[in-house]
Order: sequence, then C-alpha cells, then structure tokens
Amino acid sequence: MEEQLNNIGKRMPYTVPEGFFDEMHRRLMEKTTVNSQLPTVHSRSRFWMSAAAVVLLIAGVSFYALQRSEQSEANLLADESVETYMTDDALDEWIAIYENIDNTVL
Repeated sequence: MEEQLNNIGKRMPYTVPEGFFDEMHRRLMEKTTVNSQLPTVHSRSRFWMSAAAVVLLIAGVSFYALQRSEQSEANLLADESVETYMTDDALDEWIAIYENIDNTVL
C-alpha cells in the first residue's frame, strides 16, 4: 500500500471543474441571504389578533372567577337569611320534620 501511495507522489489524483468553487460560493450566498423585506400586513395583523385573543382569554377567565365568587357569596347569604328570618318555632318544626324523615329511612 505504501508503494501505491509513493507512486502517486505529490500530485492531486482528482480534478475539480473550472470555476467550481466560485460558482459554489455564489449559489451558497443566494441561498443564505436574508430577505430584508418589511413585515407584511398579514404578519402584523396576525400579531394583533393573537394579542387580542390573549386579552379576551384573560378577561373571560377573570369574569368567570368573579361570577363564581359572587354566586357562592349569594348562596351563603341565602343560607344566613333563612336562619335569620325563621322564627325559633318554625325552625324547631323543620328540625322535627327532618328528624322524623331520618328515623323512618333508617
């Protein structure tokens, strides 16, 4: 194998077509140049539509959470108002009715 390498000597066994590297450089630059166009109307409107969607999502979640907290407060007030406005006699009567229901079920 060494003899074969010595036979080759210092000459290059392969040839390159004339102007190959110049042409390769030009093609590479064509493929890698940055297109410096301004953003299109479509890309700008897409950005603003995305921003609007995020704002609407946050507003919707906030509104939902606020409605649930108001609803739970209303339920608490309803329970308190029943206890507040029922007389002791009426309350005792309700308790007796529910105790009888519980005893008959068991």
